[in-house]
Amino acid sequence: MGGIGKSTVARLVFNLLNPTFEYSCFISDVKLKTGDICEEVLHAMHHYGEKMTNEERTWQNLRGQKVLIVFDDIDKYQHLVILRDVASKVSSKESRYIVTSRDSALLGTLRSIPQLCEVELYSVLLLDRSSARKLLLSYEVPDPPVEEFVDKVLDLCNGLPLSPEVIGSYLSRENKGKEGIWERSLAEFRHIDQ
Repeated sequence: MGGIGKSTVARLVFNLLNPTFEYSCFISDVKLKTGDICEEVLHAMHHYGEKMTNEERTWQNLRGQKVLIVFDDIDKYQHLVILRDVASKVSSKESRYIVTSRDSALLGTLRSIPQLCEVELYSVLLLDRSSARKLLLSYEVPDPPVEEFVDKVLDLCNGLPLSPEVIGSYLSRENKGKEGIWERSLAEFRHIDQ
């Protein structure tokens, strides 16, 4: 499901774990990549958080090292084959791979890749209404907030964390001195949602 926060969670985990790995890289939007993803992994690789030179960026240098790699937003089995190839080239039991996808069945096939020793699946949960409300109201909104519109916006958000974040940000920008912004915005959001 898009907008639930998979990429955000992956980035957070990457940022937390990154200092404990000698080498790391985060490959965003894998499904949009058209070139050689293995080469992109090498190009994006960092050594203790520092960009590496072209001479340092080789599979030979990474072999057996503790590596953290994120493949964000995969949508094809071919992406898992590429991940398998990368894991084979690194060949280290201490390395970790984080993969995000909207396709849970695709993620389930990770267990069939022998180069990935342990596979744990994590599902990002929808926000409960109270948390979604807090997130929406964490942005600059009228004081007091227009309750009927807050509830209607939350109905549209449907528990997706990205929705109250985007809408709250939008309303905080547009709210300054504009009468009726909540009503107009709600009508626009409903139109987009259809």
